[in-house]
Order: sequence, then structure tokens, then C-alpha cells
Amino acid sequence: MFRFLYGNPNHLRWKWNDSTTHFYFLKISSLKSISHISKSKIQESILTVDYLVNSCGLSQESALKAAQRIHIKTLTKPDFVLKLFQNYGFTNTHIAKLISKYPPILLADPNKHLKPKIEFFRNNGIPDPILAKMLSVDPQRS
Repeated sequence: MFRFLYGNPNHLRWKWNDSTTHFYFLKISSLKSISHISKSKIQESILTVDYLVNSCGLSQESALKAAQRIHIKTLTKPDFVLKLFQNYGFTNTHIAKLISKYPPILLADPNKHLKPKIEFFRNNGIPDPILAKMLSVDPQRS
């Protein structure tokens, strides 16, 4: 299966004397599709960084690091997640720490995944301020 790694690499050499084989892989149509993908990914990254800075309170540097781990396409889920945290008394600082440490939490289903877990802790006697601090310190472990 990996014969090309161990075999003779002659099949990988270019035929430089034949002008028809030069850069045959570069076609305008493929370049258009690549540029289209790049533009959409760039737009998603800009949206993600902008959202993380303006809505979540992250610094530009933290937002850039977090944006490498998530890609926000729509703001519906992230807005619901932020609203849920605010409803449970999380401060902006807690939310920023939580999201900078675990950005994928913004894409979680708030009613299906986050709310039941928060309710579990609350029902077991953990007050909201302690819960917010606990989750913002180590969100993946909590």
C-alpha cells in the first residue's frame, strides 16, 4: 500500500523537456474553487474572532488562539450559550476564562448538554458563584 515510500521515485519526476506537462495541474477552474474556499474560511475566521472579542470578552490574542479550535458559522448557538451562562450568574470574566480555555463550549447545545450539567451541580448544593468559578478554572474537568 505504501510502495511509493520505499520504491524508486522515478515516477515522481517531471518531464521538463515536454512543454505540455509543465504545471498541468494548475487550471483556472481549480484556482477559482481554492480561492472561494479560502474566502469563506477567512470570513468564518473573521466572524469567529470578532464574536469572541466583542461578545465573549476575549483579548485579540486569546480570540485568535480560540478561533483555531472552533469555526462559528451562525451566531444562534453561541448566543444561547452566552445567555445561559449569564442567566446562571456567570460574570463576563468567568465567561471569558471559560471560553478561552474551552472554545468548543460555544457550539454545544445549551438545553441538551449544558443546562442539565449546571442543574446537576446546583441541585447538589453548589451555589452559582462557586459553580461559575469552578467551571471557568477547569471547564473540561468539571
